[in-house]
Amino acid sequence: MTHPELLRGKEYPEARLPSITTAAQFLSEFDSYLGAVRGLAQGIRRKYGRFVQLFLDEWCGDSPPNWQDLSTEHLRTYLRHEFSIRKRRPSNSPIVALRAMLRFLAVRGLTQPGLEETLPRIRRWRHATLPPRLSCADVDRLIKCVVDAATFQPLRNTAIVLLLARTGMRAAEVARLSLDDVDWACGVIHIRETKTRRDRDLPLSRDVGRALLAYLKRERPPSSYRTIFLQAIPP
Repeated sequence: MTHPELLRGKEYPEARLPSITTAAQFLSEFDSYLGAVRGLAQGIRRKYGRFVQLFLDEWCGDSPPNWQDLSTEHLRTYLRHEFSIRKRRPSNSPIVALRAMLRFLAVRGLTQPGLEETLPRIRRWRHATLPPRLSCADVDRLIKCVVDAATFQPLRNTAIVLLLARTGMRAAEVARLSLDDVDWACGVIHIRETKTRRDRDLPLSRDVGRALLAYLKRERPPSSYRTIFLQAIPP
C-alpha cells in the first residue's frame, strides 16, 4: 500500500486530500503523518516538528507557505544557520526532520519526489568524539594507574603501556615483538617490516627496559615461543 493510500485510509477518509494553507495546519498534518504512517514515537515526532517549525519560521515567517517556491537553497540556508548556532558537534536531527518533511510533501503532491536526496549528510566516523591524542599528563596518569592496579599480570600490562607511550609503537607491533628484536647492549628495539613496509629502530629507554626485564623475569611463563608478550589467558 502506498503512502497516499495509507494517509487516506488512516487519516483522511475522503478520496481527495485537503490542501494545506497555513504553517500550523501543516505541522498538525505532518505530526499525524509521522505517527500514522511512519509509526514514530511522540518524542521523536515532537523533535521533528520543532526543527520543521524553525525552518518554516525562517523561510516564510507568518505568511502561508508557498510550497511551489521551496528550493534546495532554502533548505540548505536553514541548515547552515542551524549548525552555526550550535556549540556542540552537528547533529543529524535537523537534516532527518527536513527529509521527513519533504517526503510528506511529496506524498501530498506539493513537491517533486526525491527532493530530500539533495540535502547534505553528516558523516559519523567511529570514535569521532574521542580526543585526537592524550596529553602528557593523561599518559602519566594512565601509566600510574596501570602500575598501581591490582590486575592479573600487572608487569605485563605496564610493559605494554610503556612501549606504546614511550616509543610510539603500534599495537600490532607490540603484539608481534620478539625477544630477538630487542638489542639490550645497544639499547635499541628493531621493528620488522609492518605497516610502513620497512624496518626501523627505536630507542629502548631505561624505564621501558626495566619494565620489560621485570615482566620477562617475574611474570612471563617458560615457553619455546620467541614472542615477548604471550597470551595471559588461554583461548
